[in-house]
Amino acid sequence: MAENQKKLVVFAGGSGGLGRHIVDDPSSLADQTREGVDVVKVNYSDHQSLLVELQGVHTVISCFIGIEESSMVSQLNLLDACLEAKVKRFVPSE
Repeated sequence: MAENQKKLVVFAGGSGGLGRHIVDDPSSLADQTREGVDVVKVNYSDHQSLLVELQGVHTVISCFIGIEESSMVSQLNLLDACLEAKVKRFVPSE
């Protein structure tokens, strides 16, 4: 990818409390959509659907909060899919 081309960045969990603060937009999902933000609901347990959604993505920023096992498993599933989809950068929530 040439340096002057735009790079697609994904905020996993971007509609949650932490994610909204990172993207600096505490508005509702409907408001975000009207502003041109693509909001995609994914199942972090479905590897194939994650692969589809990660095609062409340059960077994934994980915004999961919590230390419960489900959050950790979701983030690991996301990381595995990022590796397979050849996402260049992954930023864990830690």
